Amino acid sequence: MAPSWNNARCGRNSRTLYVRLDLPRRLSPRRHHQRKGTTFLISGSLGLAVYYGVGNDYRTSLGPLADGLFVAITPDGTLFGTLPAILAGSWRFLGTAQSSDLSIGNLSSWFGHISALTWLNVVVLVGFVYAAWRIPRFWCRYVCPVGAIMAVTQKNSLLGMHRDPIKCSECKECETACPMQIPILDLDWKKFNDSECILCMACIDACPAGALSPKFP
Repeated sequence: MAPSWNNARCGRNSRTLYVRLDLPRRLSPRRHHQRKGTTFLISGSLGLAVYYGVGNDYRTSLGPLADGLFVAITPDGTLFGTLPAILAGSWRFLGTAQSSDLSIGNLSSWFGHISALTWLNVVVLVGFVYAAWRIPRFWCRYVCPVGAIMAVTQKNSLLGMHRDPIKCSECKECETACPMQIPILDLDWKKFNDSECILCMACIDACPAGALSPKFP
């Protein structure tokens, strides 16, 4: 689901050849910040309402989601728990069912016993899989609460990145290789550490001029 890159070193002078394979769509900075803002607004307001016990009308309107978004909606629980249970039950039913049991009415009744929240979890799981295919690190950038907390202190990290302005030709190969789609060339060349940077060093490997390097502190 992550962007696929093949890096192969070839030639006597060990020059690096980079081949793009099915790169996911790159979001514009405006749409990226809109999605981040929406994520913080929804998760922040819900978290405050649950913690302080205020906004009863708001919590009531959320129904099963009132105890927490990832308590009611769990893509991992759907993938590894709910779906296997449904498939196992279906397999047992088909193994013992008679032809008369496979009528439209019986099947509709069986599907009717599946709760709306379960269907919502399935839809969310499919949506997450599609988003992860289309948007690099969709979960980490827009959904993961741990990533949101770490992003607050990430800019003050002692370990950062340095870009040599003499070697750099601004070819944007580093930005293309970055799985977090960070605008590296727009950041301070002396030392930069964007709040979304995961220090994977993919930009260093992608730079044909060797202009990027880790910087500490």
